[in-house]
Amino acid sequence: MAEQVLMTALSPTMEEGTITTWNKPEGETVDSGDVLCEVETDKASMDYEATQEGTLLKIVVGEGQTARVGQAIAIIGEAGEDITALEQEIAAAAASPPPTAAPEPAAATTAERTARPVAAPAPVAPPAAASKPVPAAPQVTRADGERIKASPLAVKLAAERNINLALIHGTGTGGRIVKQDIENFRAVPGGPGHAGASIGGRPAPDESIPVTGKRKVIAQRLSESKFSAPHYYLKSSVEMSATLEARKVLNDSLPRKVSLNAFFIKLCAEALKRHPSVNATWQGDAIVQFGSIDVG
Repeated sequence: MAEQVLMTALSPTMEEGTITTWNKPEGETVDSGDVLCEVETDKASMDYEATQEGTLLKIVVGEGQTARVGQAIAIIGEAGEDITALEQEIAAAAASPPPTAAPEPAAATTAERTARPVAAPAPVAPPAAASKPVPAAPQVTRADGERIKASPLAVKLAAERNINLALIHGTGTGGRIVKQDIENFRAVPGGPGHAGASIGGRPAPDESIPVTGKRKVIAQRLSESKFSAPHYYLKSSVEMSATLEARKVLNDSLPRKVSLNAFFIKLCAEALKRHPSVNATWQGDAIVQFGSIDVG
């Protein structure tokens, strides 16, 4: 009898996996323990071993596609077996949305609603006597004093993108610069207002590159560490005038420049001498090697 091959959790935190390679084609005999495919999890790429014996009748999830844990990825059964009903079942399960959070509690009954006090409706504010006037477009001028006609939105977008309005030819009424002119503007590559590559004067098409499972999980974990845990930051002010002066004297007399990191390392070494519990490693006779310069 034909059976579904389900995506299993190949790591403790795996929620879905991407099939990178199928090692068995459709119609080939499969023994228990054979490697069916290679699955990319949130941790690494792992081999998926078959637990059933039979013939690989159908591959449901192809290479490069992703499946949730518990979702069918293939069908194994006897050669020539009719799997139409099983395919329909798998298609219906794939079309259904994944499980979500528990539904909200049902609405209160009529008796509960009548028992609650009804709040008085909030007073409705009278309509304003007159609408606020629309602000006029800001005055922008060229180097020779000539006024540049531009909409407020165009001026705002140009300021955000560091674009000089004097370089743009307006396509609005009377040569007025509008939002579309700002978005279509392409300056010298690397210069102010450069908005990316273009082909024949038109913006280059966007390209979407799918994130690998490993990179996706890294991004999720970084976000969770930032947003799910409270953070606080401590700042302190340190008088560094004497240190900067000492660094200047050293750099004037030494062939190689000494950065502030050398002084910070020296301070950590001195702190370790006074407080051995500091999370650091002390080696030698209190001499810190920075590049080819001994600071001690």
